[in-house]
Formats: sequence, C-alpha cells, structure tokens
Amino acid sequence: MLNILKKLFALFAGLTLMFGSVDAEQSGNVKTKKALIVYFSHTGNTKLIAERAQKELAAVNYLVDLHRLEPTKPYPEYGDELRDLAKEETENDNCRPEFEAINVDAQSYDVIFIGTPVWWYKAPKIVLSFLEKQDFSNKKVRFFITHGGGPGALHKRYGNGV
Repeated sequence: MLNILKKLFALFAGLTLMFGSVDAEQSGNVKTKKALIVYFSHTGNTKLIAERAQKELAAVNYLVDLHRLEPTKPYPEYGDELRDLAKEETENDNCRPEFEAINVDAQSYDVIFIGTPVWWYKAPKIVLSFLEKQDFSNKKVRFFITHGGGPGALHKRYGNGV
C-alpha cells in the first residue's frame, strides 16, 4: 500500500510541477488563455495523464485543445513485435512515422504540452514527426513523459481516476 501511495504522490507532484509553471490569468470563469495538448499513447498511460492535464488546465481557466497522435500505420500490440519495432525506430535517426493529420497552429496557443511514453530511453519517433512539422518559436512548450511498464499499467494499478 505504501508503494502505491508513493507512486500516486510522484504522479501528482509531477502534475503540480508541470502546472505550477503555467501562468493563468483568472477573471471569474472567463477562459483567458489557450493551451494545446498533443500526445502519443500506445498503451493508454500517456492518454490518462493528457486527459488529467486537460482537466487541470481547464480548472485554472484555460481553453484546452487535446489531440492524440495516431499513426497512419498502427503499431503492433504490446509484446516482442512492438519492442523490436520501437528499438528499430530508435536506432534509425531518419525514421519519421506518419500520423493522421492534426490541424493545429502552435502559434495560436499560449502554452503547448507534448506527452510521450519512453521507448528505449527516448520519445517514439512519431512524436518527432509531429514536432518537426510545427513552429514553436516564442512559445512555452512543456513535455511530460510516461513509462508504465506495460499496456494500461496505470489503469491496472490505480483505475480510471488517475
């Protein structure tokens, strides 16, 4: 039980650090700032954090657009095939998997969050594919990463409330 509490504390401490650095102008319930959250999630762990981030930002009066990076060629299910493909992508500097179109203009947001799992100690190349197609000049960009140790690990450990 203590181990679960420590993990939950670390998760929420990370969220606090992430949002503590975002300046929210609050004037009643008027949404005054715009935030973009773009994430890639294969097993659902990063999706959980992205959705939680969306709620937290909305609670401090941000208008939030949430987009999931979807590969045009689906990744294999969790297992040896996915592990081998992830390693192959990581080792190939020129690999840039295609993703379904996300129609966003980074310049129209006050802050941008990019969420990614860790594959072989790095972000999956699909995230780099997205980053290279955007202009983030003069923007606040924050990253959040996850490593759940398997498909839906946060769901299995903590349920949907995380």
